Amino acid sequence: MNQQDAADAIRFMTAIGQNVKEVGKIIGQDDVIDGLIVALVTNGHVLLESNPGLGKTSLARAFAEALNLGDQHKRIQFTPDLLPSDITGTEIPKPNDSGGFRLEFVQGPIFCDILLADEINRATPKTQAAMLEAMAEGQVTVLGKRWPIIDDHKIDLRGVTVSVRNPFMVVATQNPIDQEGTYELPEAQADRFQLKLLMQPPDTENLAHIVRKVAMGGRKRPETATPDDRRQPGGPVTGSREESLYKIDKVRRLIIGAPVEDHIVGHATNIVQATNGPRYIADTIDLGEGNRRDLQTFSERYIDIPLGPRAAIALVMVAKAHAFLSTDPVQADQWHGHLPKSIRQMARGVLRHRLKLKPEWHGHAQADFGSAGPLTTEDLRDRVIDRLVKLTAPRIGHYGRFFDDL
Repeated sequence: MNQQDAADAIRFMTAIGQNVKEVGKIIGQDDVIDGLIVALVTNGHVLLESNPGLGKTSLARAFAEALNLGDQHKRIQFTPDLLPSDITGTEIPKPNDSGGFRLEFVQGPIFCDILLADEINRATPKTQAAMLEAMAEGQVTVLGKRWPIIDDHKIDLRGVTVSVRNPFMVVATQNPIDQEGTYELPEAQADRFQLKLLMQPPDTENLAHIVRKVAMGGRKRPETATPDDRRQPGGPVTGSREESLYKIDKVRRLIIGAPVEDHIVGHATNIVQATNGPRYIADTIDLGEGNRRDLQTFSERYIDIPLGPRAAIALVMVAKAHAFLSTDPVQADQWHGHLPKSIRQMARGVLRHRLKLKPEWHGHAQADFGSAGPLTTEDLRDRVIDRLVKLTAPRIGHYGRFFDDL
């Protein structure tokens, strides 16, 4: 990998995050912004969840606008009466020259680069499922005809013709499924989201900053700058839509093609195999017998439906992108060193919506992790995921030690 290309990719990804904050006046939520960037450059879709009023829609809209893709970001407000054709589009009759009619396809809002699917779990399962083909294959089928959403384009970039593939990313927001008027996403569609990110309420200092910024016209003391903003200024994502398309496509190709060590692939593989029962636990890579016994107990207590290959693929992909994003551009060739931390940090987002736990899992988790203090259901789910990640870490060199404190 060319070090200059890697450094440019890191700077561009960092600039996106900076621009999201500037465009949307976003305070905090660094981990969520990182997740959106990671999904963008790895062909992924994101499910954002939080209680109402925490800014899911504002953040998703700011992300789309910050990419400088012109008007190629759209929004669908999901409601119980929304129809599949309201998403995909349909064929309608148009008069022709002979006095008759011809059918003409009118594209729905899903034909865009970034789609904000707002409150996706307020639509019926049938309507939710209408997005599955688009998310999985980058196309929709309407009345037996296929219409591509993702395609290769020739663009003029400062006098040079280059080929780029447009992004297609769904950023869906949902309220917790136990709220009235919500429907759980079909399992097949949930699996198409690369990440499920949870937006947490702001801490006291950030909340005071938000109130001051909105209720007082932005007046604040200098020391009230966002306390957890760890980013270095990367500059906004500027230039034409064509330049943004080119940069996104270049970074995406670089990261997807970047190789990783065998133990990273082995860890992701072990996580999936550990959910598939004794035969597959015995086949895990570079684990001690103690870990395999613990995995057997873990599986019996928690796992209802096994994970599929898509979970392992997603984890490796997003870990690569997150490792890039965590690397100083002047040390771009050292990005591999951030992979263990990235596996730790991204595993929850990859597995939250994929890991199907037994009905009695909550009681087991309270017994196993409740001594840490009052924990929400999502906190307990994350602790279960952490335990799975820890038990499946290959014992190669010092790699396993990165997970000992989980």
